[in-house]
Amino acid sequence: MENLKMPTSDVSTVPTRSPYLRAYNKITELRHLLEIAESNYKHLGGITEEDLKEKKKQLESEKTIKELQDQLEYERLRREKLECQLDEYRAEVDQLRETLEKTQTPNFMDVEDDSCESSKEKRRVKKKVPSTGVFVRRY
Repeated sequence: MENLKMPTSDVSTVPTRSPYLRAYNKITELRHLLEIAESNYKHLGGITEEDLKEKKKQLESEKTIKELQDQLEYERLRREKLECQLDEYRAEVDQLRETLEKTQTPNFMDVEDDSCESSKEKRRVKKKVPSTGVFVRRY
């Protein structure tokens, strides 16, 4: 297992790091050149893939917004229609209540006179009956 360990101060490791370092530096240089080339391409009026993706995403968002606005308008109209029906039904209920009250008013007057006398008698009878209940306090 000692053979698998790499020596830290070995001369053979220095040349192997150098190609990796050169490759990394080349990658960073090429990325920088690519950014410059893309910038030049955009300034000359070119459309990149990123621009196309962004435009497509924006169009999809606008389409979704339009659909949601249409749905919202439909729901508003539906709510207004239902509120109109509700108002009509309430007016009809009020009219039916008035009609019912008009038909019951004469009968109610006759019954009311009799009920007043009978309720007075009931009160008198209730007053005459003494209460026989006893309160018990529990501790």
